Amino acid sequence: MALVDRVGAPAVADPRLVRALLVATIAYAVVVAACALIPARPLGHDEAVYALGARALVDDGGAAMPLHRSIGMAIVAAPGVVAGGGELALRLPVALLALGYLALIGAIARRHFGAAAAALAMAVQATNPEFTWRSAEVLSDVPSALCLLGLLAALVSPRPRWYLAGPAAAAACYVRYASAPVVAVIFAAAWLLLPSARRAAVQAAICAALLLVPFLVWSHVTTGSTLGVLREGERRAGRAYAGQGLVFYLRAWPLRLAGPGVGVVAALGLIVGLAAWRRPLDHAARVRRVLLVAALGQLALLGWRVHGEARFVTFALTALVLVGASWLAASAPRWRIAVAVTACLAVPMAAWTLIRLRDLTASRAPAVAAARAIAHDRGADPCVVYATEAPMVAWYSGCRAVPVDGWGVIPGAAAGAPQVYLLDATGLRFPLPAARAEATFGWRVVPIARRDAQLWRATTAASAAR
Repeated sequence: MALVDRVGAPAVADPRLVRALLVATIAYAVVVAACALIPARPLGHDEAVYALGARALVDDGGAAMPLHRSIGMAIVAAPGVVAGGGELALRLPVALLALGYLALIGAIARRHFGAAAAALAMAVQATNPEFTWRSAEVLSDVPSALCLLGLLAALVSPRPRWYLAGPAAAAACYVRYASAPVVAVIFAAAWLLLPSARRAAVQAAICAALLLVPFLVWSHVTTGSTLGVLREGERRAGRAYAGQGLVFYLRAWPLRLAGPGVGVVAALGLIVGLAAWRRPLDHAARVRRVLLVAALGQLALLGWRVHGEARFVTFALTALVLVGASWLAASAPRWRIAVAVTACLAVPMAAWTLIRLRDLTASRAPAVAAARAIAHDRGADPCVVYATEAPMVAWYSGCRAVPVDGWGVIPGAAAGAPQVYLLDATGLRFPLPAARAEATFGWRVVPIARRDAQLWRATTAASAAR
């Protein structure tokens, strides 16, 4: 049987099995999300950055975040801050967006490849531990992937909708600044490969450009360059050399990058997409081409410009899964085998997700306990905390947190603060430097219940103002 035989042909799977798979996938996704969300797991570093930005946005209308952090994520996290700022309140919007992402995968696959492909693609995505893990944290991976997939869906529709594609493109850039090159690739792919979408692609690109004018003006005012914020994001990404991320993606492809389910189906999608490139073109075949080009574009461009992480290419993997699922669903035996394998992976992948989240909780617990001890100890006084995990400590202590780098504690950063603390704990990403400015602050130990965290309060805080 040729690799590309009947690719994209109408599905022949039993409709009852298709419906059963769809129902089971939705139930699985909801149960795993509930198990991941209900425990009050502490926020991580990036989550705390977005939570602090959302709090500033809600309190005074300005998101106080580092330049390379996206303003869009402060907006995503803002409802959680309004709802009280608890971990569940902050993470629930992202989890709902993840469920919407699954629904959009199903809608795209059903419209272009049939119901069987839709159910299979959703099931494969739902059992991806990288996806389920990131869906339970306040990170930009799922929201940005949702915007990119929405952009693609609006352009590849039989009736392209530029008025949906334009805002989706702009939202993708606002939620994650590094999405801008991928947006350009999707626009170019739609214009080149989908004649019916050319006018809509141009209109949507103009719409997106207009919506991004405030960002470009702000970038120019802040950095002196229209693209200065994007360059700052690349600089802060920690890339050791050009193409470092691409090397990672090639080495990790496919299983280490996406797990057994998504990894295999995405690899199959890449092979099938390339092998079927020259086949006679109908609209579904053109859509597969756009999906393939968009996926390779994200892998190549992000891999070249920033360091590599699996979560950065959520959209690319999904696009390849859609292509792979369209081939698997074209044959009933292939589809049943794929469904059986996915079902066997469901429980182990859910367990992996929950174990990973449990380990993250344990690693964050010492620093969070110490930060909460600061919140209790300081009363209502303004305060400064020196810590190597500043955002997380700032969120849970209510103090202004000053990052401690390799040079140690810089006394002037705490000028005028009535209360000054120094925090060290197991699980922080960097060890506390030896230089603690003892002579300036006269540190005194603050007792806390945990042995894996240490906390000191300055006894001469006023001297820091001089």
